[in-house]
Amino acid sequence: AYTLDEAYEVISTAQCSPDVVIIHSLTNDVKNNNPNECMDKLQMVVESISSKWKEAKTIVSLTTPRLDNRLHRLNSEIIDGLVKRKYLDNKDVYVSDNSNMWHGQVSIQQLLNEDKFHLSERGTSMLASNIKNALHTVLGIKVQQRNNRYSRSTDRARQQNRPQHRQSFNNYHDHNEQNRVKFKRTG
Repeated sequence: AYTLDEAYEVISTAQCSPDVVIIHSLTNDVKNNNPNECMDKLQMVVESISSKWKEAKTIVSLTTPRLDNRLHRLNSEIIDGLVKRKYLDNKDVYVSDNSNMWHGQVSIQQLLNEDKFHLSERGTSMLASNIKNALHTVLGIKVQQRNNRYSRSTDRARQQNRPQHRQSFNNYHDHNEQNRVKFKRTG
């Protein structure tokens, strides 16, 4: 799903029983909704998840940076604050904070494509890492800390002139294809 309305439809028709549901649609909703409308829609999606799947945890991925429109950017920052405040002490909803993309050491321009809205490969990699960290936290999985900046698989990927996350995705996809796991895009 690309918007919160579409996410709500997917959830209402889903025939599965997930342990964790990840929502990453806020960035798209900023274009057509003010921050309060986005919060109302997000709350409706979160409530539908918790009523349909009582044991499921929800991860809400905050907005990603955008430079296409100053008002959309400002609304994104407002929404992020509202979401953090709303779900601060909620044990069933975890917030995946993407503020490292807004205020990190990497310039926003490097994280975005030429349209100044969609993420570049580097931005997508950073978003995936943020969501992965949130997922590990929710599931209680300890993340091993590396001493060096790059793992051996990253070095192999570089030697093959292929990004590591693409290589990891292909390995993960091949494994899950065998298990017939299906995913829907949510952002």
